[in-house]
Amino acid sequence: GKINCDIFLNSATDALIKIDSKESVKPLIELLDKTDCEDTINYAIYILGQLKSHESVAFLVEVMMNNNDSTILRSVSEALCNIGSEEAVKPLIDLMKNTNDKEALEHISETLGDLGYKDAVSPLANLMESTNEDEDYNILISILGALGNLGSIEAVKPLTRIESYKEWEF
Repeated sequence: GKINCDIFLNSATDALIKIDSKESVKPLIELLDKTDCEDTINYAIYILGQLKSHESVAFLVEVMMNNNDSTILRSVSEALCNIGSEEAVKPLIDLMKNTNDKEALEHISETLGDLGYKDAVSPLANLMESTNEDEDYNILISILGALGNLGSIEAVKPLTRIESYKEWEF
């Protein structure tokens, strides 16, 4: 079962983080599976990103899939970008296609743009087409930023859709 914010778990996590070695990745992931403590999770996710271990990508994508806490989603997004792993792109695209969670869609779009792999252009363009500008303004802004970051010629056509939006009030 899950362990609540527990001083021993936090201490063990902190020790693994201080070791700052690729060898601490697997035990850190194992400890994260046992805690519900948001601060510990966020800190450990940050360290996984700093360690730039590809071993943690599948775990980080899973955390993103099973979480709707904006702080944790942002931590995972930043960690995946630090790792810079192409292997995160397909699971993120799959997650983007299969979730209706607006905050998750914002973070996924940003992450795909920051990772910089052109494979994300078409799925982002498709999401843009199905996004209601009145209800999902923040998602749309994230998609536009992602498409711009990807810098791909394929992004030009979906970006021209922006002209069809009615005037937004700021």
